[in-house]
Amino acid sequence: VTERNKREAVTITPPTTNEITHQLNTTTQQFIKNEPKSERYVSNDQAEHQVTKAIKFWLDKQVSGFYLKGLEHYVNDIHFVNLLKDWHDILGFQRILICSYKTLQAAKSDIVKKSILNSMNLLDVTVKLGNGTVDIKRQIDEVMKGELLSEPTADHPWIHWSIGGVESNRIITGFPVKNASAALTMLGMMLPGTPSIFYGDE
Repeated sequence: VTERNKREAVTITPPTTNEITHQLNTTTQQFIKNEPKSERYVSNDQAEHQVTKAIKFWLDKQVSGFYLKGLEHYVNDIHFVNLLKDWHDILGFQRILICSYKTLQAAKSDIVKKSILNSMNLLDVTVKLGNGTVDIKRQIDEVMKGELLSEPTADHPWIHWSIGGVESNRIITGFPVKNASAALTMLGMMLPGTPSIFYGDE
């Protein structure tokens, strides 16, 4: 295993409700029956959060950063801001923290939005390709005219453009044009930010 492989960024998906419930039951902690799912995602003050544990574990393995998947489902949780600050503090300034742009879109309060902008290094914008070029332009315009670029500051996260990924089909399978993959890759490279080329779409 090369040093580069050891330091690859790790993708973390928050644990399912069943996994968290099982762990808490084994430590004699009980959830309120009608408690919202978002509350179940967040451990109480007596237990360390599952994502916090995972981050610390992989930091010991010398990874370079984390992509926290699924955060958009928890942005309005009462503990979200504090947890995000904790994760950012644990990583420090030498490692990167990434989440989906959908996380910022899902945030309802200005406090949560500010926390996301201050804690994340990259916001991943996944461009959906299935509805043609007009819709692709609409998605890009929405980001370009949004708060990330309308008032850019040194504290704001950088945009990470994803054209393809594990949650979509290969670019070449969705377009009849032979050079569609190359054209979309070039599009990503021309946008302000950092393009992400999914392995196999190049």
